[in-house]
Amino acid sequence: MGESSNMLQIQFEAFMKMYQENRQQDRMEREQLSTRLEELSREFATTRLESQNGEDGSVNLGPRGHPNFNPRVEGRAAQQPRFSRLDFPLYDGKIDPLVWLSRCEHYFHHQHTTEDEKVEIASYHLDADAQIWFLKLDRDRPGISWVEFKRQCQLRFGPSLQGNKLGELAKLRQGGTVVEYQRKFEQLAAQAGHLTTEQEVEIFISGLIENIAIEVELHQPRDLINAMSLARLYERRSGARRSMPPQFKSTTANSSLPSNQRTFKRLSRVEMDERRAKGLCFNCDEIYNRGHQCICLFWLDGVEVEPRRNG
Repeated sequence: MGESSNMLQIQFEAFMKMYQENRQQDRMEREQLSTRLEELSREFATTRLESQNGEDGSVNLGPRGHPNFNPRVEGRAAQQPRFSRLDFPLYDGKIDPLVWLSRCEHYFHHQHTTEDEKVEIASYHLDADAQIWFLKLDRDRPGISWVEFKRQCQLRFGPSLQGNKLGELAKLRQGGTVVEYQRKFEQLAAQAGHLTTEQEVEIFISGLIENIAIEVELHQPRDLINAMSLARLYERRSGARRSMPPQFKSTTANSSLPSNQRTFKRLSRVEMDERRAKGLCFNCDEIYNRGHQCICLFWLDGVEVEPRRNG
């Protein structure tokens, strides 16, 4: 048991040493790459300056006899390319890599990165689990292409590709707020393949709560962004309606009335005849006349009395 524990300890220390050495090597290579990028940026600025100074093919010599002399940049570093200060995103493998890969593509596009350089640059910006994953990938498949790198990254860190994402999107239903539904909809839509604008709008509306879906559909939104905006608007309006106080008269004032004024009084036919003969109100003891306003509120329940039969 002790020998086995010692062997595991030795293996662990060897692995950590190799890991630290790889991290140190990656750090050095990353610094070299950064230096190379700066050199390329300066070369790009020089080439651009030459093209601006001599569009007719001739080289415009400055007052100092140098083809690249420009008084605006004299005494300072050469101008950087337009997008040279873009920060390359870092990825650690803890979330879906879809957004990170998309940002990589934007960076490569603006920096005019060649296909051969994409994997090298992207791999220098991996960290934690993602870096360990690439160490094995690079060992097993050296010289991997950028397209295959993206596919392997999605397989390793992305959501399961089993099942039909378009089918999941079509079955998605709003269970909470519109914002929560919208967020899940966008996640599935990004993996469901190409959809037309009309299809996106129809699928989004079909998953909304019925009363919100009807309101949004009536306005016929022209695209998904408008449909989402309308859905959030009608959700807020529905919430405002539910929070409004009920529209009925308060019974607080009536609570001070004597309890006998809220009781029910049932008059028999005989009692009704007696009050009618005396000219009294059916509800109170005051004389009844046109315009009489009774101060008592009673529920009158007339009781039908069958006439007596002679014999």
